[in-house]
Amino acid sequence: MQDTPRIVAHRGGSCLYPENSIGAFTSAVSLGVDAIELDVHLSADSVPVVMHDAHLDQTSNGSGEISKMTAADLAQIDLRQAGGHVPTLEEAFACGSDDTEFLVEIKRDAARGRYA
Repeated sequence: MQDTPRIVAHRGGSCLYPENSIGAFTSAVSLGVDAIELDVHLSADSVPVVMHDAHLDQTSNGSGEISKMTAADLAQIDLRQAGGHVPTLEEAFACGSDDTEFLVEIKRDAARGRYA
């Protein structure tokens, strides 16, 4: 058991950049957090992508369900507040340093009964 508290960036540095964005992840790493928590859904072509909600409407300029769009389609969606595109899980992991841990929350696509 670890004696010192760990600092976890929930959805990345989401007070500085849009949640679950590349900007949020890189800012969290630059601040020296111990871990980054993020959320994952599967795209229509089964690529793990990072987004909290199952729909794009709340945090992007797009609309619709993530599970009905391909990863290439999602890469064209802009996150609000100049946050970049909807990242893949691989892109999110690339933002970390050698010491960064990732806490991945796997979301379930209720309509299709599958998990990311």
